[in-house]
Amino acid sequence: MKIQVAFIIILILPQILFSQLACEGFFADKPGTITELTHYDKNNSKTGSTVFEVMFQDENEDGSVSLELLSKSFDKKGEPLLENKIESTCKNGTYFTSVTGMINEMYPKGSEMEVTISGNMVQYPNNLTAGQKLPDADIKVKTGVEDGLTLMTVTATFTNRQVEAYEKVTTPAGVFDCAKISYDYQVNMIFTRTLKGVEYVAKGVGVVKCETYDKKGKLIASTLLTSFQK
Repeated sequence: MKIQVAFIIILILPQILFSQLACEGFFADKPGTITELTHYDKNNSKTGSTVFEVMFQDENEDGSVSLELLSKSFDKKGEPLLENKIESTCKNGTYFTSVTGMINEMYPKGSEMEVTISGNMVQYPNNLTAGQKLPDADIKVKTGVEDGLTLMTVTATFTNRQVEAYEKVTTPAGVFDCAKISYDYQVNMIFTRTLKGVEYVAKGVGVVKCETYDKKGKLIASTLLTSFQK
């Protein structure tokens, strides 16, 4: 009997290890984990916040791991604006998601909306090294109402993504060892804005800090991790 149990463990151990390794990256993946990102304008005045909760994690037949996150957006006074479910995936040691420090700009500022997110998701390999080039991404956020009418479509294209270095970042939620990633991005809504971004991501956490600059290098907005609960 002991031999049979040991044999079964040997058979399933690689699958267990693969599942763990496939989902150990620069993001929150444990169900029940709650992160709060607070958004600020160029004068460091609060403009709103977004709370993400990992609802569940599920392993697929192809070995990838699917995550579902519940996103809740609030205005600067803490009044609820929007609630939405977001799906992310871990596959072959890379995390695919639409959750970045920039996604807040693309959400509608109102309730009673239905949001659909599509496109080539932002990729975060489990192992990030200084100087590493990361794939481009493009995200489309379509906002509508319950009867299917589309009210607004916002797209964002992320290019020239590169890992600059590792830095410690201090926030109200704690001190985190972060990979610093810079990129260019273009937001298309009523008009097109070309901007530069810098984000700091930590293992097992996700976005810790994010800064947005205009074409002249002037800071125009920022996002900071203000709460992290496992």
